[in-house]
Parts: sequence; C-alpha cells; structure tokens
Amino acid sequence: MFGLNQRFFTTVSLFLLLMISGCHTTEDLKTPQIRLVNIEVEEIKLLEQKFILHLQVDNPNDLTLALHRFSYQLWLNNLEIGNGQLDKRFSIAAHNSRLIEVPLHTNIWQHIKPLTAALKNPQNPLHYRLQGKIKTGWLFGSNLHFNSQGEMTPADYLPQL
Repeated sequence: MFGLNQRFFTTVSLFLLLMISGCHTTEDLKTPQIRLVNIEVEEIKLLEQKFILHLQVDNPNDLTLALHRFSYQLWLNNLEIGNGQLDKRFSIAAHNSRLIEVPLHTNIWQHIKPLTAALKNPQNPLHYRLQGKIKTGWLFGSNLHFNSQGEMTPADYLPQL
C-alpha cells in the first residue's frame, strides 16, 4: 500500500516539476523572426482563393523552439488579404532557420481595384505585413505574438512570358 502512494506522489511531483520548468523556459523565449520568401497559387475560385506562403522562420533563442500551431493574417499595401493557420508540430534548432509552407485563404475580389493598380508595374515592390501567433511547446508552452514586415516584388513571382 505504501509503495502505491509513494509512486503516486512521485508521479505528481514529476508532473508539477515539468510544468514549472516548462513555464520558466517559455517566459524567456524570444519571438522568431519571420520573412515571406515566396507565394504559390494553389487554387483560384470565384469567391475563394488558396495560396501557399513560403516563410523563413529564424529562431533567435539559445534552445530549440518546438512549435505546434501557427496562425496569422497577411496584409499587402495595407489591405487585409487573408489569413491562415498551420496545425503541425515542428521544431527549429537554436540560432537556426527553417522554411515552412502555410496555407492562405482569401477573397481578393473585394480588393481587386487597388491590387490591380499596385500590379500595373510588377517591378514596383508591395509592402507586406504578417501578424499572428505561434503556440510553442509540445506539452506546455506559451503563445508568441509576431508582427513581421517587408517588401516583395510581384515580378519575382510571376511566370516569365
């Protein structure tokens, strides 16, 4: 009887210790740097368009970053284009980078006039902003909020004619 109680106490103690250590390490995490590398057309329908965003995620931390949910919104030239979420577990080694592909769902028809005007000269860069949240940890973790900005040149993504 004493052995069963001792095992239970040991198990609960280990669980609590893991919870405390998991919370301690996630408080000190720096938010990863995220850069839009490529946009790939997946499907175009009248009311919904699907794209794949290729993102480079840089881990500035001294330890491996375990991620399991990545949700975001994308703006082009201050127009909210769409959003997406990736529910996939992956990790990025300390001070390393990883390319990830995330889905983007949108209805760009509501922004067709300003986007057409911006794309008249595909050599002119478009300003983008990615904003969202990354859920870290496998068992216990935290949410890291990010806001990434940059420019992309549409000509780099259009097929050569």
